[in-house]
Amino acid sequence: MSASKLLTQAKSETLSEKLAELLGKPQGEELKSIVGAPTAKNGNERIYYTIDAVTDALLSKRKLSFLYFDRRPQGGKQYRKNGERYEVNPLGMIYSGDNFYLVCFHDKYKDVACYRIDKMDDARPEKERITELEQYRSFDIAAYRNELFSMYAGERMEVRLTFPSEFSSAVTERFGEDIPIVTEKAGEYAAEVAVRVSKAFFSWLTLFEGGVRIVAPESVKNKYIAFLRNLTEKA
Repeated sequence: MSASKLLTQAKSETLSEKLAELLGKPQGEELKSIVGAPTAKNGNERIYYTIDAVTDALLSKRKLSFLYFDRRPQGGKQYRKNGERYEVNPLGMIYSGDNFYLVCFHDKYKDVACYRIDKMDDARPEKERITELEQYRSFDIAAYRNELFSMYAGERMEVRLTFPSEFSSAVTERFGEDIPIVTEKAGEYAAEVAVRVSKAFFSWLTLFEGGVRIVAPESVKNKYIAFLRNLTEKA
């Protein structure tokens, strides 16, 4: 996995133990195996120190500040906010699509935000403690991870899906084994799932060529229809 190659072997062992302490099982063991992999040898220690700063902030419940950048097409970095520091309240960390992500919220906006850790520079825990908000006191990072599609954020909604038995395993793999699945009619099932409504979610639905369908709410179903119509018009 490419993320593991960004860490030196000498640093990865210490970091893997900290990740296991922070995240517990099973994700802690998953990330521990990633950062401890023998392929982590390319000498780029920047991401190690960034992840180390993130885990320190999470464990000590302090705010985290960092610079955030995009890669220029011609090479080099373009810092967002004209190089001003971001300051956030960390909620957790996710490994997805060969990248580590910080899950957090800003004091100003309160909504959950995600930042790719390999695009952070000069990350450091601040002295100030995180802002305690009731809505995040029991934040479930694993559940949030299941709601996301390709790390695209969107409005969180409860969506009812219907599908034939052949797609039931794909649905449970995506949303978790514990989601309640009910029989809709002979050979067809339904499940209520929490998702972040986004183009990535709609793209996932297209993989099943109409086999997995949105039946409620109507507003999400209409957005999906508009998404499909837009695709066909551009084809």
